[in-house]
Amino acid sequence: MMPSHSLRRFIFLSLTLCALIACSISPTSLPATIPATLTRVPASRPTSAPVLPTPMLTLPTPGKDLRQSAGAPVRQVSLRADLDYFAHRVRVQETISWPNRTGVALPHLAFDVLAARRPGVFTLTSGSVPGDPSATFTLNGAMLKIVLSKPLAADAVAVIAIEYTLDLPPIPRDADGTTGTLGWSVHQMNLGDWFPAVSAYRAGWAAERNPPHVVGETTAPEAVDITLDLGVRNAPDGLQVIASAPAEKVDGRYRFGLTGARSFALSLGTDYEITQATTASGILVRSAYFRQHAAAGRAALQTAAAALDVYAARFGPYHHRQLSLVEADFSDGMEYSGFYFLGNEYYAEYDGTPRNYLTAIAAHEVAHQWWYDEVGNDQAHEPWLDEALCIYSELVYYQATHPDLVDWWWDFRVTRFKPGGWVNSSVYDFAAFRPYVNAVYLRGALFLRDLRAAMGDAAFLDFLRRYRAAQSGRVATSNDFWSLLETYNVPNLARLRAAYFTPLPSPARTPIVQQSRTAPDPEQSSACTRPPDDTTRVQVDGHTVNARTLWMLKLAQRLYGGPGCILCVVQGSYAPGLKESFGTHDSGGAVDISIRNPANLDQVLWDEAPKMAVAMRRAGFAAWYRPTGMLGPDSGAHIHAIAIGDPELSEAARRQLDGPEGYFRGLDGVPPEYKGPHPDPHGGPVICPWMIEMGYKDLR
Repeated sequence: MMPSHSLRRFIFLSLTLCALIACSISPTSLPATIPATLTRVPASRPTSAPVLPTPMLTLPTPGKDLRQSAGAPVRQVSLRADLDYFAHRVRVQETISWPNRTGVALPHLAFDVLAARRPGVFTLTSGSVPGDPSATFTLNGAMLKIVLSKPLAADAVAVIAIEYTLDLPPIPRDADGTTGTLGWSVHQMNLGDWFPAVSAYRAGWAAERNPPHVVGETTAPEAVDITLDLGVRNAPDGLQVIASAPAEKVDGRYRFGLTGARSFALSLGTDYEITQATTASGILVRSAYFRQHAAAGRAALQTAAAALDVYAARFGPYHHRQLSLVEADFSDGMEYSGFYFLGNEYYAEYDGTPRNYLTAIAAHEVAHQWWYDEVGNDQAHEPWLDEALCIYSELVYYQATHPDLVDWWWDFRVTRFKPGGWVNSSVYDFAAFRPYVNAVYLRGALFLRDLRAAMGDAAFLDFLRRYRAAQSGRVATSNDFWSLLETYNVPNLARLRAAYFTPLPSPARTPIVQQSRTAPDPEQSSACTRPPDDTTRVQVDGHTVNARTLWMLKLAQRLYGGPGCILCVVQGSYAPGLKESFGTHDSGGAVDISIRNPANLDQVLWDEAPKMAVAMRRAGFAAWYRPTGMLGPDSGAHIHAIAIGDPELSEAARRQLDGPEGYFRGLDGVPPEYKGPHPDPHGGPVICPWMIEMGYKDLR
């Protein structure tokens, strides 16, 4: 994704960084002029030529063990959509086939439903799991949770059928790549992020730990095979349909198929001029633009075609048959599998040269076909794995096709912004795009520049090719990146990493594991279940806690079941020196939780805060709602919690349990210097049997 106007300029910078990184790529390795055949597609012609057969998916038998098959089935999504063009309404039947390759039995599934981020857009009308009539479907913000009556065994297949309606909203005048991709304007109707998408599972569902945020993307989609059968009612004359894949027109309906995809997007309208080209490697590229921007639309096409061949030569072949780019009636850019939007202001500002955002960002979005679509990642917690690499890739494009502009690009996109911050920041570390772009995009490009200088051109490009090949079709992690990189002899790699990435938790102290006892899955546990005795440090929303605390948070979220997000940590543990925490967060077991609505971050869930605190108490926390200003003029509303029995509690945290202002005394844990303590606002402690076994008791 390209951020909003000021951010775009950051990213352009980042791209510059990338350009420097690629400076030593021989500019003669690819011709500056791409040997592509340009063809203007007449407006009267259906937009989704060429015609290619795309049979609908054959779904496997529910519950079937994958090991009984000669070839393990892939994850599949089959969509039948009926669009009423003038009513701006889409009725959808979706069937998902999800083979459980996690290695563990799963009591529930979770999908990202980005269409539900805006009220009134997504309405779930039915849901079923063949063979499991007792399965329940709950839409919680932008996450769909499907609880099974019997856990889905490892290596078995779940088939989920859902039906829903999309009431497409008008695209706002100030829309960007987040708010403009699903909606309509007088020029176009966009279907991006429109259907529930399979979330990645890594010791928990990404959809459950990655709520929508004001900055960046937050999903970690799995690669799936997608088919779409689209019907359009009340279609205007000359309707054009541009999509992630070629279409076959059958009985008045459009049929599409795309394999190994993270998403599928479409744009429909009557105002497009469409030009297409075939790259040297045989990929069809289609550029749809508004007629008043014909020169810019053709330039965007040339850039996309050239970038496809540049990246294929360096990273590996493009894995789809077609790439579509569409001028958007909103600002910025947004990537999808086989498709991307480019904001209309880029077209309007095009000056006939490559020294502009249209060219740079077109190349950036093409790079997402490798870094996002082919190689996936957790875009909320590790956004650098796609965005930093796309910035670098933009540089590679300029070096290969416009080597005389590398210095210009470097200054325009990076150096003038003087970027700072940690490359491996999560989106939740930021409340605005500018610092996010500076850290993740621009500093990411600087890191790649320095890494390439340390490795040398051949080794660096070999590393990127091997990384792509090893992670193709997967949701890659930072560990995957570093593990492969460490097989190369990179001088001073530890020093380079320390310069750009936040330090990992100190290995000097061995995590405390008191005994081998492990607790059951929190999704299957009841209130007052004793938590595990594991203080291994982990990350939640970019904050450090231990595994015991994370387990308790997951149990609390399940016990609560409301619209709030108990897993939305705003302050973690092991964070010494926080003024208004008076030492409680210095070590383990202390967390502060947001009370904002994860589906609408402008909304504070005042009425839910007490319910969230009580659920956390039932999961083993001493938890209190802290209103705005309680601990000082700058303290915001949140829930403060101490994990009872954590072996690494600071002394201040222990006082909040059984000290003079403690939880077990029926008080709120606020020390006298902050005008406390006060009576417990939530009715007194929840005392579980395991707490008594550890020596805690009612001290009221």
